[in-house]
Amino acid sequence: MQVSIVNDAAWVGYELSKVLRKRGVCVRYLPRRRTIWGKTFGALRNSLMATGIIHVNYALQDAFLVRAIHGKIDILHTHGSDVRSSMNTKQWGWMVSNNLRKARKILVSTPDILPLVHQVRKDAQYLPNPIDIIRFKPMDKPVKQFSCIYIRHNYEPFPEDLAEILLNKKIPLFEISTGSYSYFEMDKIYSKFSVFIDRFSIDSFSKSCLESMACGLATLDYRHKEQFAERVESLLDVHYRSNEGQSNRKYIVENHDASKVCNELLKIYDEVS
Repeated sequence: MQVSIVNDAAWVGYELSKVLRKRGVCVRYLPRRRTIWGKTFGALRNSLMATGIIHVNYALQDAFLVRAIHGKIDILHTHGSDVRSSMNTKQWGWMVSNNLRKARKILVSTPDILPLVHQVRKDAQYLPNPIDIIRFKPMDKPVKQFSCIYIRHNYEPFPEDLAEILLNKKIPLFEISTGSYSYFEMDKIYSKFSVFIDRFSIDSFSKSCLESMACGLATLDYRHKEQFAERVESLLDVHYRSNEGQSNRKYIVENHDASKVCNELLKIYDEVS
């Protein structure tokens, strides 16, 4: 079996290609940069290089170019903003909707966007984001101090009321920007903290949050946006944090293990081959 993974989002394509190669699949992994050059000439180059089963990440220009060059998209994998934002704009909505209609198979990476994609494609399928549970794992001696890590998002500010609560209780908060660190050192970054603070405006876990959960961190996430004070109070208990971290790790192993996700993906490849 030969597969081309065109473009990437949050290193999902990278993790999938890594496992697929171990399974004997011939994978051509074709990521691109988020620069103007990457979104134009880089996307065109990757589309021209794609062979075999063509698995495109993101429903914008990469998918459009693949469809224009090859006359098909075998698998279109949506990841969030291409559906939540771009699909409802005059500038990009036509492209996203047409790509969704024309692709042979539609995958979505988070459950919250499935109803949105179902407006165009009723047969769209949720494929959990893959996590490398070997690399993202709990430390032998987990952090006992209540300390938080937060990755800033350009689509929402850090909640002021949560910031005030953390400040009043003198809970350390470490903020970083997306891309501040290499993806390949994030497991070591997570291991320095006991709580991961995720986004709140989107009702699903970010890929970074899933990675932190695999590392055994407790979380403050979309489920707690109406009860920051109560949630922080619960997390003050070190045993509570530890137990939740263990539960989070178990959840990731059961639902997001990259090896298990690829088992499902191989079935989908068989459908479109």
